[in-house]
Amino acid sequence: MNHKKIYMEILEHINKVPVIDTHEHLESEDVRLNRTVDLFNTYLIHYASSDLVSSGMGDNELAFLTGDSTDMEKKWSVFKPYWERARNTTYCKSLISATKGIYGIDDINEDTYLLIDAKMKECNKKGFYKHVLKDLCNIEVSILDSDIRCDKEFFRSAIRMDRYIKFESVDVIAEVEKQNNITVTGLSDWVEYINRAVARYKKVYGIVCIKTAMAYERILKYDKTSFFDAERIFDSVLAIRAKYGWNRLCDANLELKPLEDYLMHILVQCAAEQNLPVQIHTGLQERNGNYITNANPTHLINLFMEYPTVRFDLFHGGYPYSGELCAIAKNFRNVFVDLCWTHIISREFTVRLIEELIDTIPMNKIFGFGGDYCFVEGVCGHLYMAKENIALALANKVYKGYIGMDEALHIGKRMLYDNPKEFFNL
Repeated sequence: MNHKKIYMEILEHINKVPVIDTHEHLESEDVRLNRTVDLFNTYLIHYASSDLVSSGMGDNELAFLTGDSTDMEKKWSVFKPYWERARNTTYCKSLISATKGIYGIDDINEDTYLLIDAKMKECNKKGFYKHVLKDLCNIEVSILDSDIRCDKEFFRSAIRMDRYIKFESVDVIAEVEKQNNITVTGLSDWVEYINRAVARYKKVYGIVCIKTAMAYERILKYDKTSFFDAERIFDSVLAIRAKYGWNRLCDANLELKPLEDYLMHILVQCAAEQNLPVQIHTGLQERNGNYITNANPTHLINLFMEYPTVRFDLFHGGYPYSGELCAIAKNFRNVFVDLCWTHIISREFTVRLIEELIDTIPMNKIFGFGGDYCFVEGVCGHLYMAKENIALALANKVYKGYIGMDEALHIGKRMLYDNPKEFFNL
């Protein structure tokens, strides 16, 4: 059997498999319907905009494109030169894939952009999510980041607890005190709140996992900190807050990392108590100008060792640290590899990674797809690419004689459906 025939047979099989989507950022359909959508303010809120900026687009130009202006001709004139520079990237190709799959238009160019915009506005009505996620994508359920009141027809929720660990500009302690009618007087109160919150989110809202994305803000190395050392820092936070206000924390030069580290260990302990897996962002960060070295999955090894009963779902194939992630998943029974986002970072890379994963780790530990998009068209375009990538990687293995066709079909189904369904207890 020649390679093309093997590929087409596997792709045909994969296209019939229902999908468990491991990670999304989608707004609710009602929220989308209540805002004005256009080609640019929808397609450029995520991913492709990063490549346009990388190609030279200025911040003011991007703000104009994603803003409220209805002058589509002006938007196109701003967009066009950067699109011509960046349209080769997989981020941009995924938009073309989405446009073809949903709106039936083969390309985004000067002749088609107004037609795409008109179709986008025409389709922006009740039932659009069902059409895309169910009819076109055959997604059984998606794990939605942070929306605990999500529509259960489409989603299950992952709760993100980062703001209770890494304090930001908003006085999260005041919010917690007001919403729960409590007073936080020390670290013990804060730990108790985190424990109760996770338990309540599971019982009341049915969350299926905990999510953290602190690699955008700090290194993923969570050292073991004593309660005494963490308490001392937390007491300083309360004292500065009481005397000067929350906004002065940034000026106080407090070394907050040991407190953050302690609270992350508390969160993972909560996951163990509630039998919830933990999703962790590793590898490439979205948008421009990040410290990629913060996100190396090897920084997390002490957590995997400390909490062997907690299941860790490591995102984005660890790109560009995917070799390290393969080694970690091979060594730890509680570490799983998630290819959410990875397919649109680089198709070539992802195909090679899938082949390597099949060689290095048990097949039950590979999650094949998570759209990781803020707009629903992106999910569709990404999934089309993901299915092609998975089929190609499996066809390569069959063609080389490394696996048989039946095994390839079995692995494809496991990646897209069986593995995440079992992992998240869906």
